Amino acid sequence: MTRQPLLEELVVYLRLARACKDRMRLPDADRYLLIAGSGAQLLGLRSVARLCRLQILGRNPGHQIARFDSFAVALHDPDFQTLLGQLVKKHPPEEAEDLLRSLGEPFRAGRAGFASDTEFAAFAMGVDPEWLEECFGDPD
Repeated sequence: MTRQPLLEELVVYLRLARACKDRMRLPDADRYLLIAGSGAQLLGLRSVARLCRLQILGRNPGHQIARFDSFAVALHDPDFQTLLGQLVKKHPPEEAEDLLRSLGEPFRAGRAGFASDTEFAAFAMGVDPEWLEECFGDPD
């Protein structure tokens, strides 16, 4: 699979996490953030992955992701890989898109119009991309 479909799946999970949070479905939001954070890490969007982890831990300090300093570390752990695989199997991208639509969230696929992948992901999270990079980006 090429980068573009993975990025679009990431954005679906980010938007779904945001929609669930807005509806106070916080355990669901955390599940989607776990999938999204892993995808962001795999795509090299470390600032997005860091914010996903922080949002999960802000609501649930005892979450399994707390065992790891980052998604980069977690993705090498067999137990985490098992959990992630189970979540993706239970919530595949196609069903995530359908759920997003059923929640009344307009679906906007495609990176066109965004200056970067990070900006596209930040839009899905409802945060300013400059703030995201300033607070969670790699130090220079």
